[in-house]
Amino acid sequence: ITGTLTLPASIKNLADNAFGSCTGITTVYLKSGTLEPDGYKAFKDCTAFKTLIIESGDLTFTSDSLVGGSSAVLETVILKEGVTSIGRKAFESCKKLRTIDMSACTRLTAIGERAFSKCTGLERLLFPASLKTLGDYAFEKCTALNDLDFSACTALESTGESVFWGCTALPSVNLIPCTALKTIGDGTFIACSNMTEVKLPAGLVAIQDIAFAFCKKIA
Repeated sequence: ITGTLTLPASIKNLADNAFGSCTGITTVYLKSGTLEPDGYKAFKDCTAFKTLIIESGDLTFTSDSLVGGSSAVLETVILKEGVTSIGRKAFESCKKLRTIDMSACTRLTAIGERAFSKCTGLERLLFPASLKTLGDYAFEKCTALNDLDFSACTALESTGESVFWGCTALPSVNLIPCTALKTIGDGTFIACSNMTEVKLPAGLVAIQDIAFAFCKKIA
């Protein structure tokens, strides 16, 4: 197998090591992200696998279940319009990801717990207008993140616990476009140690415990 491997939406399970050591695969195109790998490391040792494209559905897999300890090889994730949610630990520790652009995902409403946790190379995030919730620790310790774009997030209602904990490169956050945002959760921006500016929306009702604690440069 060389180049792009396309998996139809009918596939719901991938067995352990299903495509193991297929070193010619460079791109995997999932017609549906609603995939429950049966075991771990379906693409173990697929050393050329750099790009993942997901067309639709709730993303139910984890990076570990797809590529196991080799999750660091994944460099590009392309999320299409039909994606509706990103599940728990979907891309945790994918350290070579640089940009996640969700702006085209017009049906995406939720990003789950630790979905992009410890993606230490991630620099830029663009969210869609449809997004309503950010799960606990969704982007914790994304230490290179310096561009956080909430400009389209008019539907965002709440942020979970410690969503951006330890995003030490983040210089500022502008939540003014988030007109539906009522609550900033516990520790949402805790230890964003280089953050100097925060802009809050007019309709905000509650800022929870330690939401901006240890952000020592906010003036």
